[in-house]
Amino acid sequence: MKKIVLIILLLLNISCTSPEPVILFPADAFLKESYEARSFLKRSFSSLPEGANLKTPADAVNVLDVNWPGDALTASVAENQPWRRHSHYHFILDLSNTELAAYKENVSSAMTASVLLDFYFSRLTRLDFKIAGENHTFLSHPIQFAGNTWFKNNCNIVITGSVYINVEYKDAFITADISEIYEQ
Repeated sequence: MKKIVLIILLLLNISCTSPEPVILFPADAFLKESYEARSFLKRSFSSLPEGANLKTPADAVNVLDVNWPGDALTASVAENQPWRRHSHYHFILDLSNTELAAYKENVSSAMTASVLLDFYFSRLTRLDFKIAGENHTFLSHPIQFAGNTWFKNNCNIVITGSVYINVEYKDAFITADISEIYEQ
């Protein structure tokens, strides 16, 4: 009898609870968040660690689309749901003169690839982006890799950063994939 009463109380409790309210993000607020993230990445990519040199032409690095969202874009995004945009950016650094970390380091957080990943992407947390977890790393001579994903709660903006280093040539390939989805 006690089990039946407990089951009834449990069912009543479940039926009386309401789901958490969904916070609807207006199109203009979503686009402003997108602008902030892209603006951050553009500033981040324009800086170089001490001793590193840019191998990619500077005009090819500055192709990141950072425009303040105008009324026409806001209206288009609000009308055409779900609205999606996916972007990929990359550049190459020459690390011949760097003192970032030992190239033969096998501790994942001390690998040069992890150091560069943090240099370019870790400050996304200042824009309230959450990190998806620990950095994914591997070391398979002559390649070092580090990557991770950052996302914004209540806003479908996901940034995946990756760093590939060829330790023999001391080149670093830095990539950013930005995925934006707006729907209400």
